[in-house]
Amino acid sequence: MQRVKQSSVALAIGLGTTLAAGTAQADLLVYEGFDYADGSALLAQSGGSGWGGAWLADWGGGVSVNTPSLTYGDLDVLGNRAVSASESGYVRALALPAESVVYFSGIIKTGASVPNYIGFGLDSGSIGGVFFGKGGGSTFWQIEKLWGGTSANSTVRVTPDQTVLLVGKVEYTGANQVTASLWVNPTTAMEPGSADATYATTAGTFNRFFVMGNSYEADEIRIGTTFADVTPGMLVPEPASLGLLAVGGLIMLRRRR
Repeated sequence: MQRVKQSSVALAIGLGTTLAAGTAQADLLVYEGFDYADGSALLAQSGGSGWGGAWLADWGGGVSVNTPSLTYGDLDVLGNRAVSASESGYVRALALPAESVVYFSGIIKTGASVPNYIGFGLDSGSIGGVFFGKGGGSTFWQIEKLWGGTSANSTVRVTPDQTVLLVGKVEYTGANQVTASLWVNPTTAMEPGSADATYATTAGTFNRFFVMGNSYEADEIRIGTTFADVTPGMLVPEPASLGLLAVGGLIMLRRRR
């Protein structure tokens, strides 16, 4: 009996440590807070960090930089925001190292009406890419094959004048094979146990990033290697609380036996 008790306590401590480790920051690879002059054009701007080039217009109208930043809860914000009053797609080159898992986050706001499409895209050229946002024909925030294809919806509906934090995860499962996950408006810097949507598709190492839509505001773009990397400033559960949660879970398991 004593051995069983000691094993249970050790397991609980281990679970608490593992949960706490899940919130640790590892490496923020890319950041864009649109810290440019109010009223300036986004075209050719090259601030932020970790990028492989400046912002370029891929299609549609112009995108401006306006003050203030978009905000979401306690998420760290800096600078201003990008604003597109009409349909546009802006792209910026990435210079990412090869990673087994890539996390992304961005704040995006819809216009006065529900757009046909709006969101962020991670592209790897001819191999394929992943779109996080709202595609044509859907009324929910979703994951979609970049440039069209099948999709996976969350249960969060897109509405006018809506500001959301989208957090995406792309896990490489084989040669050019990935599983993408989406969280809409997460509440802490700890990765939730289940995503709002998951989707399997093809992709290589991402070399371009898109922000696109009929009309939109976008801000606080991050790419990293952990969930916490891309949600800085948000609530991190205390290790002691996580340990108690783990112990509580073990107690419930023992009661069920």
